[in-house]
Amino acid sequence: MKLLHQPVDEFYTLGGGDNVTTTTTLYLYQSNSYETAEEYLLFDDNAIVAAVGGSLGLFLGFSCLSVLTALAKKLQALVFRQ
Repeated sequence: MKLLHQPVDEFYTLGGGDNVTTTTTLYLYQSNSYETAEEYLLFDDNAIVAAVGGSLGLFLGFSCLSVLTALAKKLQALVFRQ
């Protein structure tokens, strides 16, 4: 809870006389307004699975492409030996 107003700089001590054994301090605020924050989900279960699956597919595609490129270079070196 975030308060919209800062507390007043006044403190009141309740008690009697010079021999006070208990002290109560009151914090007084100028207003009793407060701000609430609400949280909600951006991703549900299906969206998380789709995002992870898409990323995995992308990286797996790059891996396969790099393996095929390496195989093509090896095959080219074997066929066209100089």
